Amino acid sequence: MQGQGGRLYKAHVDPSVLARVREEWSRQQTRQKRHSRYVDVIRELAAKLSEEQRRRVSSDVIYDLATSLLDGTVFEIVRELEEIQQILERDLLNRRMKVVNVQRASQSAETPEGEAAMREVDQGIILDLDQRVAEQQATLQRAGIPCMMPTNKREDIVLQMEILRWIQRLSRL
Repeated sequence: MQGQGGRLYKAHVDPSVLARVREEWSRQQTRQKRHSRYVDVIRELAAKLSEEQRRRVSSDVIYDLATSLLDGTVFEIVRELEEIQQILERDLLNRRMKVVNVQRASQSAETPEGEAAMREVDQGIILDLDQRVAEQQATLQRAGIPCMMPTNKREDIVLQMEILRWIQRLSRL
């Protein structure tokens, strides 16, 4: 580059600043490549959905889902929710088995009272599970995952479960 009087001008850039700029540029390139890979994989997975579900997964949803995964937080949240779910299910199964074992020991399982008690336990378990599902949906919504919101609609839940499977698959890339 030439300055006044035809002399060459050499910029004095601090090498550490230049190194930071290069490092940031490299991070952005890596992030963009990862985002593109996520978008490609999500598109492939979405193509396998039923026609009705595919209509609900727009390009914006795919792009937003890929973006939500970039910093890794969503992967951690999903992993932790899965672990909590497994612990909860084991706890609920143990609670049910205790009632079954008490009924067997007292030989009340086949009586109308025993059946009513078992039905009450099962209803309590279902209510607990429903409450946990709503809490998990709200957590995933707060994490910025598209299509995640507390709902009881079957078609919404089916899509949410599919998106969670996608997230689990993408976490292994």
